[in-house]
Amino acid sequence: MDSIAIGTVYGSHGVHGHLKVGSFSGEYDHFQSLREVELRRGDTSRRFMVREMRRTDRGLLVKLDGIDTPEIARTYARWEIWVPREHGCPLGDGEYYAADLCGCSLIYRPSEPESPTGKSPTSDALPEETIGIVVSVWDNGASDLLEVEKPDGTRVVVPFLERFVGTVDPVGRRIALKERWVIE
Repeated sequence: MDSIAIGTVYGSHGVHGHLKVGSFSGEYDHFQSLREVELRRGDTSRRFMVREMRRTDRGLLVKLDGIDTPEIARTYARWEIWVPREHGCPLGDGEYYAADLCGCSLIYRPSEPESPTGKSPTSDALPEETIGIVVSVWDNGASDLLEVEKPDGTRVVVPFLERFVGTVDPVGRRIALKERWVIE
């Protein structure tokens, strides 16, 4: 089953074991259809049936079967909520799930110099360099960051901003890097 993380538990609420939940996308409508969720933290995961869900001004309050006290609920703080991909937030044009970026190759191709005639040479004439593979995506508040593992095993972080990242092709598993200096 192809699943994705859609949110995180950030605390407990009340005396009956409700979980305070935040959405990674900032959207909450897609949570309402959930009947079952998987909570994950590190290599540990647990499945739960959803008993109740209600929207608050700061997120959601979720009641899961088997979590009936605030003490038990608190043990799930900082666990991620995973669901089948079809229950994720609907994507718009040019939007991607962070999970779809992991495993993509980060590719750099030098800028194409302009010829004296004003026409650029074909991009096929310029060599491209595989910088590495995206291994994780971090939410940094201001922007997402791509953690990239280079062929030598070292890791670098690239801001996922338009001035540094060009074409993103999750189907072809490629992300274009515009500025090489950002990884040096």
